[in-house]
Amino acid sequence: MENIFENQGFSYSGLPIDDLKYLAQQGDPAAQHKLAKCYEKGRGVEKRISKAIYWYTQASQQGFAKAQNSLGVCYIKGKGIKESRTNAVNLFAKAAGQGLLCAQCNLGECYMKGIGVKKDLVKAIEWYTKAAEQGDARAQNNLALCLKELEGK
Repeated sequence: MENIFENQGFSYSGLPIDDLKYLAQQGDPAAQHKLAKCYEKGRGVEKRISKAIYWYTQASQQGFAKAQNSLGVCYIKGKGIKESRTNAVNLFAKAAGQGLLCAQCNLGECYMKGIGVKKDLVKAIEWYTKAAEQGDARAQNNLALCLKELEGK
């Protein structure tokens, strides 16, 4: 799979890993997401994608948009979990609906290219517009491509 899907940047704030684990175990979705990132990247802990998937799932089930997007990226790439473009699109949609810019771009990408959903330029334009209005350059570029392709039909 192309490296077209975005996963927001890692922002480990220096919180000791034991504190992060404690907060995650207490159900804090932001801590769960950060801990998942640590396991995915091997930062402060041994790199273990299975644990990353576990913590992304925990935070995602609480509606944490960044975790939904991160888990969606894992699904679309088949990274540590069985590839499922449908699950990825569903997760991107949940996160995009909460206004997460990278999820809006990822969902637009899915609709633009027919990944996990039927190709739908109108829906791609809708999601790219939301991200483009927030100043995202990738969304602005892909929005222009979608509009050009739609005009050509």
